[in-house]
Amino acid sequence: MNLIVEEQDTDDQQGLRPLDRLFAASIAYLGIPLALFLVGWLRTPFAVALLVLLSLAFYITWRSCYTNSPPFRIGSKQIVLACVAIFWVCFGGAGHVLYANRFDWSLRDAVLHDLTVVQWPIGYDIGGSELWFLRCPVGYYLPAALGGKVFGLISTDAILWLWTTIGVWIFLSLLPIQSRHPGKMGLAIITVVLFSGMDIIGWLSLRGFYPPSYRHLEGWTQMFQYSSNSTLLFWTPNHAIPAWIAAALFWRHWKTDAFITLSPFLLSLLPIWSPFPMIGMLPFYALLVFRVIRDKKGSAFNLPLLGISLLLMFVVVAYLSMDIGSIPSSYAMNFGSFFLKRYLLFILLEFGVLTALLWKSNRSPILLVSVLVLLVLPFIQFGPGNDLVMRGSIPALAFVCIATLDFLRRAKKGSPGRMIAVCSILLLGAVTPIHEFYRAASFPHWKPSQTHTVMDFGPIPPSHYVSRYENGWLQGIFRDPSGILKTIPPKEPMIFRPEEYP
Repeated sequence: MNLIVEEQDTDDQQGLRPLDRLFAASIAYLGIPLALFLVGWLRTPFAVALLVLLSLAFYITWRSCYTNSPPFRIGSKQIVLACVAIFWVCFGGAGHVLYANRFDWSLRDAVLHDLTVVQWPIGYDIGGSELWFLRCPVGYYLPAALGGKVFGLISTDAILWLWTTIGVWIFLSLLPIQSRHPGKMGLAIITVVLFSGMDIIGWLSLRGFYPPSYRHLEGWTQMFQYSSNSTLLFWTPNHAIPAWIAAALFWRHWKTDAFITLSPFLLSLLPIWSPFPMIGMLPFYALLVFRVIRDKKGSAFNLPLLGISLLLMFVVVAYLSMDIGSIPSSYAMNFGSFFLKRYLLFILLEFGVLTALLWKSNRSPILLVSVLVLLVLPFIQFGPGNDLVMRGSIPALAFVCIATLDFLRRAKKGSPGRMIAVCSILLLGAVTPIHEFYRAASFPHWKPSQTHTVMDFGPIPPSHYVSRYENGWLQGIFRDPSGILKTIPPKEPMIFRPEEYP
C-alpha cells in the first residue's frame, strides 16, 4: 500500500468524514502485530486460515478507503506533525534517547528482549516441574522483535522507537488540527502534548506543599488516576497508541456507513496490543449500535467481515485469558466518606469542569458517553495497580482531548470568557506533563539490559505477564513453546530507588 497522507483542512461535521487512505494506514499499523502474532503463536493450519481471513479483511478495508477517495499528498502539515512526533517520543522510554521511567521500562525491555532472542511462542523453565508461558499483549513489541531477529538484539530499541513514532504521527494526523492558521495549529499541538487534568490543584489541596519538579503527580488521590497524554506515552505507549488511534478514527468517521462496516474489524485489532483499549471503546461501540438501530442501518454491517472480526478477537482473548485466575484482582471498593470526598474532587479536577465548559458548545453524544465512562470507572477496581481505571479510561480521555481541540478550532472571538476559562484549565493541567518532561530530561540516561528476562521481575513469577502452561483445548490451537528460556527467578523483586518510580 502506498502510504500517502492527506494535506487538507476540512470543517466536516464530526463523524461524517469519508474513509480515506489515512484510515487504511491506521488499520495497517494496528493490524501488522496481529498478523505476526498469528504466525508466531498458532499451529500452522489455524495460522494459515486466519491469515487468509485477516488478508481478506485488509482487502475490504483497502477497497472501502480507496474507492472514490479524494487526492492526497504529503505536505507541510504532515512534516510538522512528524517532527512533533519525533520530539515527543524522544522524551518517552522507547529508544532510551533520554531517561526512561525505569520501573515500567525495565520490564518492557525484558519483554522485548525475550521476544527477540528466542522463537515464538516463548516458554520459561525456572527449574521446577511447571513450564511457564509468556502470556501478555505483545502487539506493541512484535515489529521491533522481528527487526531484532533480522538485524540483531542491539537494533530492537531503535526499531521500537521508530514504530512508536509512526504510531504517534498517525494519531496526530487523525486529529482535527488545521494548518491554514499556524497559530491555531501550534495551539492545537501544544494542547495535545500537554493535555491533562488539574493534578497540581489536587496535590496542593491534599498535601499542602508544591512537589519536586521530577515528581509524578497523578497519584494524588492515592486511589485512582487518569493519566495525561504525555504520561501515557512516556510510561505505557503499548496501551496509549492503539487507544488513541481507535478513538480518533471513531471521532472522524462514526456516522458513516463505511465505518459501520469496518468498525468490528477495528475493534478486533486492539486486544493484541492491550485489552484495555478494547474495553474502553466498548461503551462507544454501544453508542454506535444504538445509532445503527435508531437509523435502521443494520444493512451497513458486512456479515463475513463481522464473523472474521469475532473470530480474530476470540483467538486473541483466549490467549490473553490463559491462567487468568493467577492475576491478582479485586472488584471491591470501600465507598466510605474518604472515597466520596476524593472522588468528587477527582472528577471535578480531572475532567468535570472542562467538559462542562465544552458541553455548552459541543453537545456530542461521544462527549456525553465519555463523561459517563469517566464518572463510573473509579467505582471499579481491577488489577494490582487499579489498571482498568488508568488504562480503560484512555479512549474516553482521548475523546475529551479531541473535543477540546474542536472547541479551540471553532471558538469565536465573540465569546472570550469561555476561551479564557478553557485555556486556564489547560494551563493548570500542563503542570503534570511538564513534570514528566523534566524528569525525562534531568534524570540520568540508561541503556536497556541485554540479559534480563521477564522472570527477573516481581511479583515472582509476574502473573500479569506469564501463565502456567497447561494441557487443554487451547493447546490444540496454540503451538507449544518453541523457545525455552532457562532462568532462575530472584528470591525478591527488583528494587528501584524511590525517585525512579516517583
